[in-house]
Amino acid sequence: MSSGPKFGNVIWTGVILALFALIFILRWRNEARFRRKVKTLKESFKGSTEWVVLIGTQACLARSLAEVMQWFEEKRISLVDPLYDPRSAAWTTEGELPEFRRLTAAPDQARAATRSSTGNDAPGVGCGCVLVSLAALGLFVWLAIAFFGDNFKADKQDDLLTQKAQVALLSACSLAFPNAESRIEPRFGGNVRVYIGKHDFENVPYPDRENVVTQLGKAWCDNVDHTLLASVSINDIRTGDRLASYSCVIGHTSLK
Repeated sequence: MSSGPKFGNVIWTGVILALFALIFILRWRNEARFRRKVKTLKESFKGSTEWVVLIGTQACLARSLAEVMQWFEEKRISLVDPLYDPRSAAWTTEGELPEFRRLTAAPDQARAATRSSTGNDAPGVGCGCVLVSLAALGLFVWLAIAFFGDNFKADKQDDLLTQKAQVALLSACSLAFPNAESRIEPRFGGNVRVYIGKHDFENVPYPDRENVVTQLGKAWCDNVDHTLLASVSINDIRTGDRLASYSCVIGHTSLK
C-alpha cells in the first residue's frame, strides 16, 4: 500500500520550515542584542546618584523619586520598567517599591505584574514568545494535515467541492486509458487517488508516462484548492501500490 509523504509536500515543508527557522533565529538575535544593550546600560549607571528608568533601550534620568512617581502618574512609565534606585545602588522595578504600590488602586495587580516581569527586561519578549509558539503550533497542524491528509477519505463537503475536478479527472482518465478500468477516490485536503491497472499504466511507453501523469494531475489540480498541498496519486487498482504522483503546488511529476 502507498504510504509516506509525497515529493512536492516534502519540498514545500522544507522551505516553510527553513523560513520559520530563519524568523526564529532573527527574533532570537534581536532579543539577544536588546538584552546586551540593556545590560550595558545598567552597568553604565551603577554608582549613579540619580534615579534611572529604562524604557526599552532609552535611559530616563530623574533627580528624585518624586519625579519618577510623577512620570508614573502621567503614564510615561509602567510598573515593570527597570529602575535604578540610588539609595540601594541596585536595579529593581517600580512595582517593587512600596511608594509605587501605594499609588495603585489594586496593589495585588501591581505585584502580579511585577512578578510576571521577573528576569525579563525586554518589552514584548514574552508576547513574542507566545506568538512564535502559536505560529509553530499552527505550522505543526498544517504540516500534519498536508502530510497525512491523503490517508483519509474526503468527507461529504469536500466531495461536493471537488465535483468539477472529479468530472475533469474522469474525462482525462478516459482519454489517457480508453480501454482500461479506472476509478478515482477523493481524499482529505484536496488530494485524490486514481486507481488503474498496473499493466494498463505500464502499457504507456515510459517516455510518455510523465506527460500522461501531468495531464491527469492538471485536470484535477486546476479545479481544487492548493492550501493543503493537494496532489494526485496514481495507484494500482489491484494492490493499491503507488505508480506515480503529481504535486499541484509545484507541478512536479514523480514516477515510481
